[in-house]
Amino acid sequence: PDLALYASAHLLLPSVELAQYVAGLVHLLLFVWLAYRLVANVLGGRALAAVCTGLLLVPLLVIRIAELADIPGLGPLFRLTNHGGAVLGTVAVLGLCSDVGHRGPGRGLLIAAIAVLTGVSDPLFAASCAMPLLAMGVAACIPPVWRLLVGSADQERPALRNHLLIAGLAGLAGSALTSRVHAMLNVLNDVVLSKTREHVWRGLWRDLSEGHPGQGAWLLVVVLLCVWTLLRRKDSRSGVLRIFALWQLGSFVATLAAIIWTKNYLDGGSLRYLTVPFGLAPVFVGARLGRWIDSPIDNTRSARLVAGGSALMCIALAGAAISCTPLIARGELKSAWRAKARCVAEVVAREDVDVVLTDYWRCKPLLLFSDRQVRALQMRSKLKRPYFWIASRGWYRGEHRFGVIATNELRPDAIIRAYGEPAQIDHCDDIELFSYRGRAREKLTANMNRMFRGFVADPHPP
Repeated sequence: PDLALYASAHLLLPSVELAQYVAGLVHLLLFVWLAYRLVANVLGGRALAAVCTGLLLVPLLVIRIAELADIPGLGPLFRLTNHGGAVLGTVAVLGLCSDVGHRGPGRGLLIAAIAVLTGVSDPLFAASCAMPLLAMGVAACIPPVWRLLVGSADQERPALRNHLLIAGLAGLAGSALTSRVHAMLNVLNDVVLSKTREHVWRGLWRDLSEGHPGQGAWLLVVVLLCVWTLLRRKDSRSGVLRIFALWQLGSFVATLAAIIWTKNYLDGGSLRYLTVPFGLAPVFVGARLGRWIDSPIDNTRSARLVAGGSALMCIALAGAAISCTPLIARGELKSAWRAKARCVAEVVAREDVDVVLTDYWRCKPLLLFSDRQVRALQMRSKLKRPYFWIASRGWYRGEHRFGVIATNELRPDAIIRAYGEPAQIDHCDDIELFSYRGRAREKLTANMNRMFRGFVADPHPP
């Protein structure tokens, strides 16, 4: 969904920055609406769901505006920018599955369509959403196991079981269409408790406890709320809420297990793989809060606490909005990548090349923010292989003139061993550029063109 939103905004608006801003705003509003529908199904009441969803999403709006106003420290808690499409697909699927009273084949087809398309868009959907739903669907087929997990025989409905199974299988099928299944199966050859994974566990614990303590504390709070909700079996009205808690807990476990098992957790930046469970956590907390407000025990005091919290959130929102107003009024909604991309474009024009070799993280920003004056191709760290992740292989086809390399994360020492010292080194902010000339450039051009011909077949050979 985020791709369609951005593509539409980019076609209609004059700048990349404005397109990203508008697409992000629409993304957030769509998330609000889907979260409201989910909370309404969980609580069984639309008025209460509206109140809880509003209270829940005010902090998200505060943080979104705080990021624009460059207020540090708030963004990582609820950020929806990384893998945001998987978050939208997940909240939509959960909302449809949680409507336990709905019957008919149309609902199952809609769930399957959303799950397949989201799985195709982002394989993370398989681990974070589809696998927990599939496990829950299998458990729902075994009444004693389902009662042990959820504690409510009222939720043993064929429609719920079928919807959980459909969502899980469709999400996995969608991811399998775009993922290399044999590559995922190769990890089974490794030993589970190897030193590498022990190192990953230690790194994850260090990043959550020291590097990102806010996210670590938030994860602990949500997990404890999930466990508490699952253990409270007396409230018969909380059956769907316990199903939500079971999924939330399963999503954290499945996502963490996936990134550790596949050794994809490298550093604190890899916490972006937890976007789906972190993104849905505020929705679960809002639903848990709604059931607490609706409880007959001390309802007046609960209402006062929630009203006071809402007032404080609104004040914070107003303060963030006011601090952000001068930024928007001055028209300074510009990415720092603009200056970097302009500088790289000047180096490309000076060296008379048509392609810059770069890493994954700098490839598409250079393309976008240079207004296509810079054509970048992402490579592996030693320039031995192209890196096709989220890239068109058509970019690599044809003959190119090489000579400029953005060395960030590309092992400059290996590049110097292969092609010698560069004729000139330029710096565009934090981007380091090696420029090669003469025989070194001829060697680089010949090697790259030969390599690309080997990896990418030309659909229209001469």
